[in-house]
Amino acid sequence: MLFLETHTWPMEKSVDVGQAFVKSVQALPPYIKMIGPFISFGGDGVKACTIHDVEKGHEEEGFLFISKMLVEFSNIGGQKFTLEPVLTGADALPLVGLSS
Repeated sequence: MLFLETHTWPMEKSVDVGQAFVKSVQALPPYIKMIGPFISFGGDGVKACTIHDVEKGHEEEGFLFISKMLVEFSNIGGQKFTLEPVLTGADALPLVGLSS
């Protein structure tokens, strides 16, 4: 299962966010593969998008682990997070009666 995490923060909090990120990914379990983060700048500061690819059979514990990982950032002000399950385009095609 894929989970899309988006994370925004003010530019001036980048060092704090970077330190929390390095700490949080050190304990990544083997059933979660992290793709990204992909970083963009502008507007309100910094935006990061990360795909968490959670191995089949570990979806619930993977979601909980990622959620707890985000708590590492909770003491840094000005942040916003989203964490949502997503499908690849190929996996979504059958939902509209098509195949890849």
